[in-house]
Amino acid sequence: MKDLDDITSKCSEVKALANGGQKSVLSAIHPEYGKVVIKFGEYRSINSIERIKREVELLKELNSMYYPKHFEFIINDENREFLIISEIFNSTAMDSQKFNALLTTKKGVLDFNVHSILVLFLVCVITIFASCSDPVVPEAKPEFTIILDPRLEIDDNEYPRLRLDRNRMQTIHRISGQILQNGDIPDVRHKVGWESSHYWALSDTIGFIVRRVINFEGVWTNVDTLFISGFEGELVPTVNSVSISSESGEINTVIAPIYPMAGDTMTIRVFARIEDQELQNWLHIILD
Repeated sequence: MKDLDDITSKCSEVKALANGGQKSVLSAIHPEYGKVVIKFGEYRSINSIERIKREVELLKELNSMYYPKHFEFIINDENREFLIISEIFNSTAMDSQKFNALLTTKKGVLDFNVHSILVLFLVCVITIFASCSDPVVPEAKPEFTIILDPRLEIDDNEYPRLRLDRNRMQTIHRISGQILQNGDIPDVRHKVGWESSHYWALSDTIGFIVRRVINFEGVWTNVDTLFISGFEGELVPTVNSVSISSESGEINTVIAPIYPMAGDTMTIRVFARIEDQELQNWLHIILD
């Protein structure tokens, strides 16, 4: 530390008193202040040095014979180092006559006790703050929410309504939503699941395949028909079960109720587990 070298070069009888961690203590005879203690060390953050600065300024304001005086406080922001020059506190500096005279009055006893307690408290504070590093503040866990948009007209009772297509077996409709992290776009994409209150069952034959060819007259002609069977009793869900959010947190799925479900109320549930948080939301859609 350049500041330390500059100061010790002006002093005589420089001796090391303590050295450990990120700080060291020297004793020396200063040409201006006399016998002094030189403390120097490193700090890790702005909060640390601001804390030390407040403590030094507080102690400099004390004008007491019971606590050593502070002469200089130097901060090197570039290297994150600090240096303190203070008076050597000699416990025998007060002779027996002064001490006895001090104790002859109640006020003297009170002043002595108050100053002694204050000195002990301040020494403990300086020792604690000089030896500990910055407290680690735990990062708050993000809060996630899922909102849903049925993309349908809302009736007077605030229920979304879906008009089923009577000319088709299924009515296809997309439902949207949004994952929010602390009310904003999430940092990463997330997987969500979907459930529906409604299913429908297949019959034995679900359809057929027709094979045809072009005859010699250039006309398409059916040659063979293959029936697709063996699915009787299989349940068909009315919602896609999984989706992945976009970079903006948007989620989508497709529902496909069939026209015999007209008059029912379909319940759609979306759910996810994000950073140990169980999330879910619901939609109740009236099928017309």
